Amino acid sequence: MAVLSSAVVCMALDSPDLKAYSKLFPGAQFEDQARVPEQQPDNSVVPEAYYIGGGDVFQISVVESPSIQYTGTVNENCDVYIAELGIIKIGKTNLVQAKKRIADFVASKLKRQFEVYVSLVKTKSAVVSVSGAVSSPGTYRLPGTSRLFDAIKAANGGTVPSYNDYDYRDVECRNRDSVHVLDLFKYLLANNQSENPYLYPGDNVRLSLAQRRVLITGALKSQVTGWIPIRQDEPAADFLSLFAFDASADSDHIIIQRTNPGNSSLTKIFSLREPVSFTLKDRDLIIVSEKENYPQALAVTIRGEVARPGMYPLVKNVTKATDLVAEAGGATGFGNSERAYVVRRRKMLSEEMKQNYNALKPVVTTGLFDNSVRPEINAGLFRMNASNDFSVLRLSDNKDGLVLEPEDEIVIPKKEFCVYVSGSVCNPGAYPFVAGGTKSHYIGLAGGYSSKADRSNSFVVTYYGSVMQVKEDGALEEGDVIIVPDSQQYKFLTLVFIPILSAVAITISTILAIYTNVHH
Repeated sequence: MAVLSSAVVCMALDSPDLKAYSKLFPGAQFEDQARVPEQQPDNSVVPEAYYIGGGDVFQISVVESPSIQYTGTVNENCDVYIAELGIIKIGKTNLVQAKKRIADFVASKLKRQFEVYVSLVKTKSAVVSVSGAVSSPGTYRLPGTSRLFDAIKAANGGTVPSYNDYDYRDVECRNRDSVHVLDLFKYLLANNQSENPYLYPGDNVRLSLAQRRVLITGALKSQVTGWIPIRQDEPAADFLSLFAFDASADSDHIIIQRTNPGNSSLTKIFSLREPVSFTLKDRDLIIVSEKENYPQALAVTIRGEVARPGMYPLVKNVTKATDLVAEAGGATGFGNSERAYVVRRRKMLSEEMKQNYNALKPVVTTGLFDNSVRPEINAGLFRMNASNDFSVLRLSDNKDGLVLEPEDEIVIPKKEFCVYVSGSVCNPGAYPFVAGGTKSHYIGLAGGYSSKADRSNSFVVTYYGSVMQVKEDGALEEGDVIIVPDSQQYKFLTLVFIPILSAVAITISTILAIYTNVHH
């Protein structure tokens, strides 16, 4: 028997697109926010990528006896001034080329040929401006070894703007002699440092909000899920090259789902080996499928009164619950193996539950049960049928052996030896369990119904840990709880009628007191 909890599995399905996609692909997991592991920027000096500018300082050593040392400072025109030798016109060039030009210049000034060594001993500062979709646009002075990503963080209060909402795919960086459009996702996902260059004095960085995004999920090794910005007319193969695929990923079976105006949809099965790539559009859904029959490391948990509780490996569609209980050493002396059960979590309604839900919904919403069942019970039944985020499966109901599924949880409850009677009975409490005992038997042991009891709506509850099942009438099991609620008439009498009567009595007493005082 499937038992449904009133708790609902929380998935980030806040947007209409995500809700629609989750119905189309019930097995996929969706999140509304991209999850990208933040890279630690490389602020060391990479000679091939670092360009010299005003404020850089060099030390030049000439190896002779005695050795000679010079200091050269770079000015705003990218000239190196050495007091003893003069000015070296370097220009905006990288550190490798700058060091060579300085060494050649110094060597040309020497009378004899000596070894010349050049080293960068102090780096410049970079005054840059950041604009666009950041919390604090403006001008910032940063160390010359800072990179583009550092400037964006500085202009956003030291935090990283959302990967989901901001267009890291087209970050503009302008200087007086150049314009670059950089793809920071190539740095964030593939650690491509060329897309995260060193800042240069006078850079103007602009970050915009994302205009085009796709939703990607599936067999990805990189920690990225959710909405990711795309470039205009970006080929699917180029976009997917940003991501590291899991070993289970089937690169020949990538599902691309597109919803067109009017809610018509297009599904494309895409292969990375196709000669002509598929062009992505805004709001596309990409699911990287797993290979068929790919071996998976699956496990289930067994807990409760079992000899060796813990996690155990699962062979999909093969492992049975009874076999796993035996592997775990069986129930302890305190365990009730007759009441052993499996909690199975489900993400979507089964077809059977959909039919039950559709059949129940009009009855509940029109209130046809109101005359026989209280409204709060109606609401509980409705919610139980609507949620279905887990089922409770009794091992005793599956004589052929219950085949386990991934993430199942086997529980061996402890022996109770009693049945509990709660609510409007004369003597609520625990009473010894008797095989075959009915609800009436235990209510009789509890002294019978009290005068305020609602006899027609008493019920029995079986607890499976945090899971609760309302039982049908019949024989009870140890640990069951009989609940006898107060009647509606009693509630009305105690909560409405008596308080009103008391208020009227007080009012009459007050009026009589005033009348007596006036006439005396």
